[in-house]
Amino acid sequence: MQKTYIKQFPYIRIFACFAIVVLHTLFASNAYYDGLITGTEKLVTQTAENMLMWAVPCFLMITGALLLDENKNLTGEKIFKYTRRMVISLLVFTLLFQILDYATGFRKTLLTDWLYRLFTGQSWAHMWYLYLMIGLYLMMPFYKMVADHATDRQMWGLIGSIVLFVSLLPLSRSFGLEPGFYIPTTMIYPAYLFLGHMFRKKSLGKVESWMLFLIPSVIIIMLSTYCSAVPGQMSDETFQILFGYGSIPVVLQTAGIYNLLMNIDVKERSRVNTLNDCSFGIYLIHMIFVTASMKWFGFNPYRYNFLIFIGMALVFFMVAFIITYILRKIPKVNTIL
Repeated sequence: MQKTYIKQFPYIRIFACFAIVVLHTLFASNAYYDGLITGTEKLVTQTAENMLMWAVPCFLMITGALLLDENKNLTGEKIFKYTRRMVISLLVFTLLFQILDYATGFRKTLLTDWLYRLFTGQSWAHMWYLYLMIGLYLMMPFYKMVADHATDRQMWGLIGSIVLFVSLLPLSRSFGLEPGFYIPTTMIYPAYLFLGHMFRKKSLGKVESWMLFLIPSVIIIMLSTYCSAVPGQMSDETFQILFGYGSIPVVLQTAGIYNLLMNIDVKERSRVNTLNDCSFGIYLIHMIFVTASMKWFGFNPYRYNFLIFIGMALVFFMVAFIITYILRKIPKVNTIL
């Protein structure tokens, strides 16, 4: 078992976290100003979004690498601790976002609407990740059993089966053909956990990693350009098949960039570890500033150079980091953030 890769994880988390902030900044601007932007602006924004879909899967791969480690003793107490953190964060932040929406006039009721949106998963869009993690943590002991007892060949067979049935076969729907084959797993996310576990045992070389990143990236750019040329002719389901987390190009692109980052020779640094410790809080908090700037105050980044998106994301990232860092100094809060 190769242990040296652990020092790369904080760097991957920080890089992926910033990519998520950029992604959400682009997504929000595209959503709020859809009718006011040119076709070229929409194409560039959408392509950039599609090129950043690897960010969340990288987080999942690190989770799999850490928790599915054969030397990790994954007790019920630890699972409860991980799950409790997600549940408390979900309750606190969905309520906070509901209060903000209510105070700014975007919600007419407070408590009842919050409970409804909490249960149905209709709070702010980025909260979907917490619902996902609650489910994955509860299933983690069973994933751990598989990882502990399966051979490498069996693990790759499992990953391949999930990708085949969840990512590859659904492509036929784009041609009007409904596949009759299925497995009782409808989401790609466990595959990312297992991929993280396998790549910790043995990472890919730099050449393979670059190929896995560049070739799917070119495909994503080409598909994005094509979709922009035929607006309105693609269903939401087809869009998810091509660009969602289960997309074949996204899966391959994620594997490529993850292994590229794993192969970087880095040193453990206290500042990096501090940022890493705050990454979950940054994820939760940054959307307040994304929403405030464009939805509440009407700031339109399309009036400026496209570099404004990177600048905005950097500001949102750093402000969310500072707030998280301060909040984590409060007793008990650091167990949530």
